[in-house]
Amino acid sequence: MSADEAHATAAKLLLALEMADMGIEMMRATLQRRHPDADAAGISRLLGDWLRERPGAGDGDASGRRVQWPR
Repeated sequence: MSADEAHATAAKLLLALEMADMGIEMMRATLQRRHPDADAAGISRLLGDWLRERPGAGDGDASGRRVQWPR
């Protein structure tokens, strides 16, 4: 892999991680609106629950069939 390709790949990964962080912060804001009486610890607990139970979370956020890891 050339240096330019490595840089482009790193930039894409950084963008994906930033987008994931943005999505988590958006859900945090949604939970704060839905539960205005919840304190910071309660919102963090709700956010953790959502991260573990949201659609796709149980399957590792991947499409396709489950396989044993490591193979």
